[in-house]
Amino acid sequence: MTLLIRQNTPLAFTNLQLEKYRNWTQMIEDLNSQSVKNQEYTEKLETDYGKLRARHQILFKQLEREERSQQGKLDEFRVQHKQTVSDILKRQNEKVRSLEEDHGRKMLKMQEKHKYLFGPT
Repeated sequence: MTLLIRQNTPLAFTNLQLEKYRNWTQMIEDLNSQSVKNQEYTEKLETDYGKLRARHQILFKQLEREERSQQGKLDEFRVQHKQTVSDILKRQNEKVRSLEEDHGRKMLKMQEKHKYLFGPT
């Protein structure tokens, strides 16, 4: 079976050759279509990646700011804590000194009473 493209032309294709040509043509069209789909998908992935990367950078900067803020609060707390401990120690030392002075005065009074009651020893 021979199919003539044009009459009076020596170029002729068999049905099998035409079927192979159609199959190849269809495969090429399918590959081109798949290539276009792949390109679109790649562009979508690149866009999504860009968005995710930008979001990551924003979140990372926020985290860094929050971390610096927390560090500042921690440093401030440390300073306040040192000052509070220092104040407490000063008050305690003053109380101890005051108690020591009171004790010393009481001891002197007792020694004077002892001298008065029992005489010099």
